[in-house]
Amino acid sequence: MIHVLHTRFEERLNTRSYEQHLRMLPPCLRDKIGRFQNWKDAQASLLGKLLLLRGLKIYDLDHLDLSDLAYSKFSRPYFGHGVDFNISHSGDVVVCAISMTGRVGVDIEAMRVVTPSDFELFFDAAEMQRLAQADNVLDEFYTLWTKKEAVMKADGKGLSIPLKDVRLMGNGCAYIENYCWYLEPLDLYAGYKVHVAADFPIHDGITTGQYAFEEVNL
Repeated sequence: MIHVLHTRFEERLNTRSYEQHLRMLPPCLRDKIGRFQNWKDAQASLLGKLLLLRGLKIYDLDHLDLSDLAYSKFSRPYFGHGVDFNISHSGDVVVCAISMTGRVGVDIEAMRVVTPSDFELFFDAAEMQRLAQADNVLDEFYTLWTKKEAVMKADGKGLSIPLKDVRLMGNGCAYIENYCWYLEPLDLYAGYKVHVAADFPIHDGITTGQYAFEEVNL
């Protein structure tokens, strides 16, 4: 089972609400968020952590503190304790996938106009052909992109693995080397593409929940 929590912010939180939410985080994360120059990046980072706190409550793990987060050598955050999570944001949407079944990754992208030929380094010949033949090139591009990104984020090795090396299969699976990852799309918001990846079968095993953070009392 995977829980995917998500929220959308169309405007900046007022200062009082923002500061009170921020105080729910440990000093190390508050400092990190404070270094963002763009308010949207800072707010997305804050909301991602609040979604993670919500997710921990779902699994009765709210005794865990975000100061307990550790980081792999590839800078992927983790708790241990049998729980795995991943956070992604794009535009004004933030999503957090959390599970106690295995490794998870999630990627969301706001579908802005792109030129697929600019991304040949990231797609193999068959994928470029799919883009060339697609009726809706934009939709196909972001389908491929979010699948690959979700798998890479679940795998956790980051940019040490070229995006082209994530091999997408036609059966809802993807491979990095010989390791199988399962993929599932989510339809959360118009104009956004979302995929979830896991190292276990996830078809119909995803629960989603939307949250608003205007209120201070969480």
